[in-house]
Formats: sequence, C-alpha cells, structure tokens
Amino acid sequence: MTNSPSSSLATASPARAEAHLFIIWEKAYAKRADILQDLKRRFRIAEVCEISWTSEYFAENLTRFYGTKLPDRSFKERHCGRGPFTAVVVFDETPRWAARNTSKGRFDVNADIFDAKAKYRRWTGGGHRIHATNTPAETAHDLMLLLGTSPDRYEQSHWAGHPRTLSRDLVGSVGWRCLDELFEVLGACAPYVVLRNFDGLPAEMPHPEHPDIDFLTEDREEFAFLLNGRKLHRDPDRCAFEVLVGGKQIPCDVRSVGDGYYDERWQSGMLKRREFRQGIFVPGREDHASSLLYHALVHKPLFTADARESVAGLGTPLDLPALDVTSRAAAMQWLCGFMSHRHYDFTMPRDYSVGFNLEGVPRIRCQTRSRLQRELRSLAQEVRLELTRRSTTS
Repeated sequence: MTNSPSSSLATASPARAEAHLFIIWEKAYAKRADILQDLKRRFRIAEVCEISWTSEYFAENLTRFYGTKLPDRSFKERHCGRGPFTAVVVFDETPRWAARNTSKGRFDVNADIFDAKAKYRRWTGGGHRIHATNTPAETAHDLMLLLGTSPDRYEQSHWAGHPRTLSRDLVGSVGWRCLDELFEVLGACAPYVVLRNFDGLPAEMPHPEHPDIDFLTEDREEFAFLLNGRKLHRDPDRCAFEVLVGGKQIPCDVRSVGDGYYDERWQSGMLKRREFRQGIFVPGREDHASSLLYHALVHKPLFTADARESVAGLGTPLDLPALDVTSRAAAMQWLCGFMSHRHYDFTMPRDYSVGFNLEGVPRIRCQTRSRLQRELRSLAQEVRLELTRRSTTS
C-alpha cells in the first residue's frame, strides 16, 4: 500500500541543518558589519574568525584554496586584498536546494546561501570579494584547509559576538607533520584512492621497497595543490610529485580519471566503490586485485615472481573463474576475460614514462595524438641514446 501525499509529509523527517562558510575578503570590509548582521538574521552563526595569512604564502594559499593556479599579485589578490579576512561559519537550519548558475555551470546548490552570497557581492561592488560554499562538501573542504577542522565541530556552537583572531596559513603550507595529517585533509577535500602498497599507511611511512604512494583522483591539478606537492617534470602529462612529510620528501604519483592509466570507466568506478580502511581510502577487493594484475602485466615489462605472489594472494571476483598465475600467458588470458566481462578497454597512458607491454593485449584505445607524441618521444630518446653511444665509442 502506498502512502498518500499527506501521510508521506507527516512521516518525513526534517532536513538536517547544513554547515556553510562565508569569507569576507579584506576589500569587502566596509560592509562587514552589515553582512554579519544579515547573516545573523538569516542563519545561525557558529563561529567568526579574522584570519591573517603570511605574505610569503598568500598566493600559494589562494591557489590551494581555490584549486587553480593564482600567481603572486594575481588579479584575485588585487581584487580581494591581501590583508586579514573574516571567515564566518553558519548553519542553515532549513536548507532549500535549487538550480543556480555557478562559475562551473548550472547546478543544484543551497539556494539561500547562494542568494545571500550574490546579495553581498552586490553590496561590495560586484566581483568576488565575498566567498561562500554551495554544498556541504565544499564546506568540509574549506574548513579543513582554513582551520584544520570539520563542520561537526560547530554543530552545537553559537557565536558570542566577538571574532576570534588567528594568524595561520592553510594546513600543509610548509609541509605535513605526518601522514595522518595529510590523509585527514585529503579525505575531507577530494575523492581519491591509494592504488596499491598501502599496508601500514598512514601510521608508517611507505616501505623502502615501494617508497612512493600511488594516488588515483578525479582532478590531478587540484589534488596536487592539496598535496602541496612539487612537480618533478615539466611535461604536463608526467604524474610524479614530491611531498614533504615529517621533514622527508615522499615521492607520489597522481593518476586521474581520463589519463589512460586505466580505462576511464574503471577509474570512475574505483572512486565510487572505494573503501575506508585504517584512515585512508583504498580500492575495493575486486578493483584492487584486478588493477594490480593489470599493472603487473601491462605497465611492467616482466611478470615477476613477486608480482605473481602479490596478485595471487588477493583472490578474484566470485563471478569469474579462478586466476591462474603460473605463467604470464595464463594470467593475461584471465585479465582479458575480466576486461571484456566488465566492458573495460586497454588504454595507452598519457604519461609516457609508464610502460605499456603489448604482448597479449587484444586491442588498445588511445587518442591518436597522444600515441603519436609517445612514439615521437620514444624515437627521440632512441636517437639520443645512439648518439651518446657513438660519441663514447669514437
């Protein structure tokens, strides 16, 4: 029996209050008192902080906060100001969502928060001197970077009427104290998985035999800003970074959806099916086993005994026959069956430093331009090696 509309409304639970963040940048301070008064009328104010960033890290803080490269003295800085700014944590007790035109397109957002932001921007002369989050996910991202905390901390808070004064840069601005801190921020700010060799993380540093951390995320550039990582190569397709953790540089590879490291549909699925274990996000059992096998057979030149042992110990999906790792040919046959069963393709990585073993691969999906670039780079490398060999033997 279906409920009538009236009975459905009677039993429906009220929407949970949503935490959101407003930022009043320095050049909007002429209207700060009016904005705070209006926010107090519309929402429950939980916290007000006046934050100062150091001049040395101001541009880097803006870049990491917004997830886009903003050089020193950018228009954003000149428009908003480099001085102290005010962060206001509010709770919308009766959230109402509706479609709005955002800077990234038309999306459903918290309509009352969005409309208040638009109003305050008009008050402050237009532009972007007022920042506000559109969704709870954005709030979690912004609060973690700004204050190193989560929205839950403010659920029972009521602002007493006096702003707190803080002098602090974004968390991780001068490196990370430990892996626990790094993964706490990543978990709040971006979808990711650690693809392999994650045993012991984050309590321990990566094992010397596998010193790097292999990430998969949606947007590599934005994720690299969160990591505050140093890119090791100029080539835009190279994915190698170094991240300062506990005074030590940790190598990290950041793979992203659509980069050809795995099939794009597989990459998106891994992120949707990820599991949270011991403080980090890792692939689900099937994705872990099959992606590790793909890595061992396709990205590596040899199917080593160590690779066979690690893959065999993971098990296989229940709806496919048992994995035979006695030979590369047998393991490749199983992988081809798995890829076909899941409708995944073998794809050419854009990062040309990643190996690609064609033996046993039935077909490849790749962008023609990327493949040509890869072949030209390989040819150039072979020419350089040959010229070096001749010069040393002459």
